[in-house]
Amino acid sequence: MGEDLRVIADAPSKTDLLGLKPSVNALHSIVTSESTITPFTIGIFGDWGAGKSTLLLQLRSRLANDGFPTVVFNPWKYDGKEDVSRALIQTILLTFFEEESDETGKERIKSVLTGVAKMAADHFLEKIAGDKVDYDSLVQEYTRISAEKLQFINQFESAFTELVEKYTGDKRLIILIDDLDRCTPESAIATLEAIKLFLSVPNCIFVIAVENNIVQEGIKHKYGTSVSFSGRDYLEKIIQLPFSIPKPNDDAMRQFLDFLSRGALSDVTSKIAVCGSDSNPRRLKRFANSYALSRFIVENSPDEDINESILSFILMIQIRFPDHYIYYSMHPSDLLDLIEKIGSAEFYTRQELDNLSGMKSEAHALLVEPSFRSFVNKLVEQKFAEFEIGDEGLTPYLQATQASSVTADNVSESYFTPEIAKLGPEYGSIYQPLRPQGPPATSSVRLINAGASKINVIKEVRGITGLGLKEAKDLVEAEGSMVVRDIATAEAETIAVALRRAGAAVELV
Repeated sequence: MGEDLRVIADAPSKTDLLGLKPSVNALHSIVTSESTITPFTIGIFGDWGAGKSTLLLQLRSRLANDGFPTVVFNPWKYDGKEDVSRALIQTILLTFFEEESDETGKERIKSVLTGVAKMAADHFLEKIAGDKVDYDSLVQEYTRISAEKLQFINQFESAFTELVEKYTGDKRLIILIDDLDRCTPESAIATLEAIKLFLSVPNCIFVIAVENNIVQEGIKHKYGTSVSFSGRDYLEKIIQLPFSIPKPNDDAMRQFLDFLSRGALSDVTSKIAVCGSDSNPRRLKRFANSYALSRFIVENSPDEDINESILSFILMIQIRFPDHYIYYSMHPSDLLDLIEKIGSAEFYTRQELDNLSGMKSEAHALLVEPSFRSFVNKLVEQKFAEFEIGDEGLTPYLQATQASSVTADNVSESYFTPEIAKLGPEYGSIYQPLRPQGPPATSSVRLINAGASKINVIKEVRGITGLGLKEAKDLVEAEGSMVVRDIATAEAETIAVALRRAGAAVELV
């Protein structure tokens, strides 16, 4: 099996493997139609890993074939290195510069680029360090730069409008902004505000891939908790057309996984992966990679005779429900009990769950978490009779899956496994070089749902975030909201425990 499997990079695809063609066609029609009045902004919304980058890549390919000028901007590449809003403007202008053949035109673009660089003058004083400073000279210099900056801002719109008209001719410029949800919240807001304040000119259409939660977090960082508007309100001012990525059906997901694995996965393994993926393509990529690694480990260990269904099930728990995976790794008897339930095609009865709530409250909380319960119920409905642990016990499964264990669902590309098919038994210990060393320094807390005690969860969220009642209620009611982002992992775990005690289902990412 290991020789038949190769791993997959987490990259967008020009090939339509997920049935995105109708969506691409619709967006293409909108952005190219003469009846679409510009400037116009489209927001592409979807969960992390839902296929936003692939959709943008396929749209760009269609636009290029039809001769429409496009600019692609990935703000996360500049995040933390320079002002992201300025980088967006410079990226567009440099695209004009590369296409310009006339020297006078090039000089004109250079002049505008110089003005954009001076827009950083508001950071001038912040970067001055030391005690011996001639403040009179400093203030004079800052005043001069600020005056030039204000003058440039007033002239920029007309200059940019002229450049767009020259570059686009009788068409329009389509700016595709991807991976905005990889940025810090502050940079995401800066990018959106650059579009609204500087770049909303005729013949420009922006297509932005973003996750709602990142905007909400950005507003909190930039404006504090006292503002009266939410992330949704803010986006309505920026985006004229929200477009949600449609979830692929199970057949499309099975075909996608079959393509990823080159047909090497059994039908049962594929069904389990699709049941657990919640129609998220990135989860299937992670599953294919993790499965390749786990199978390689098993085939090079004394315990080769394992149940593929059980291995697939535990892997999908690890990928989709990291809190569950950690618990079941520490309480294998509870995992055995759950596997037996699936093998007998039945879920826990209400009485059994009630009994668990007293004896093993954490196990009870995990079992009744809606997303996990839905996953298990799908498996129960499939009647997988081969769900059975033999003499091998759980040890080989847990050892194999621990090699690819990370707690974050939005794992970075650096965690993807190497090409396991090229490795041989002489590679030695496969665990050490592939496992991240220790827990991540920072984590975020994602609210999966509020459960039956929404009021208690809202109170807890207000205490954690400092949000007002309305904002806290909106956050709790929004599916998959981030309660806190990128804080110390130990602090994130404490917050997760507090939210679970309030009745919520959460995960660390």
